[in-house]
Amino acid sequence: MTGGFGSGVLEVLEEARLADPAYRAVALRILGIPGERFVDHGSVSDLRRALRLDATGLADQVREVLAALRASPGRSEVAAS
Repeated sequence: MTGGFGSGVLEVLEEARLADPAYRAVALRILGIPGERFVDHGSVSDLRRALRLDATGLADQVREVLAALRASPGRSEVAAS
C-alpha cells in the first residue's frame, strides 16, 4: 500500500484539508495489498478474494467503515455544510 494510489489520494486530501476546512472531517481508509504481507500464488480472482479486494470484499469494507463512523451511504457531511 505504501507509495500506491492510496498514498497519492492521501497527499491530495491533506492539501485540500489545509486549504478548505470543510475537508478536515473527511474519513479515509486505504485499501490494498499490505507491504508486510506475503501473498500466496494463485489466480488473480482468488488473491483478490483472499485480500478482500474483490467486489464483495471492497463493498464489505466500505460498509464496515460506514458502520464504524455511524454513517450511511449518500450522506455527505461536506455537502451538507
